[in-house]
Parts: sequence; structure tokens; C-alpha cells
Amino acid sequence: MNPQHNTCSATQLVQIEINGKKVELSSGQWFIYDLKEMACVPANHEFAEIKDCSFFEFGHNDRTHIKGGENFKSYPCKGTNS
Repeated sequence: MNPQHNTCSATQLVQIEINGKKVELSSGQWFIYDLKEMACVPANHEFAEIKDCSFFEFGHNDRTHIKGGENFKSYPCKGTNS
């Protein structure tokens, strides 16, 4: 076995979508604030994954496991505080 091709430690580049924009990144655990920064999403915007016609909202400091093909959407907060 070639040690340079160790599949156990290799991360795979995958593609996700954030607000309609394709983003390429490595698979695995990601903090939401990193995904927001990558797609130029303001920190005070809500962030959700669209899955099976439902929104799954994340907090700014939450993590998600990226496998590839995920679809995320951001939107301004609904609260009255600015």
C-alpha cells in the first residue's frame, strides 16, 4: 500500500451551496461562523440548512458535518434589536 494514499486520514473536497453560490471545501466538521465567513454572510444573519423542504436553523457557534451537496440559506434576523 502506498503511504501517500492513506484514505483514513484524507479529507475530500466537496461542493455545497450557500445562498445560491457554490462553495468548495473539505468534508468534515465545520463551525457555522466559518461557513458564513466563507460566503460573506453577515454574522448577525440567521443561517439554516434546507433539507427535504424544511429549514434547520443553526446558531452562530454551532457545528455541522459537511458531506457534500448541502444547501444553506441566510437571512436577516427577525428580532427588533439592531
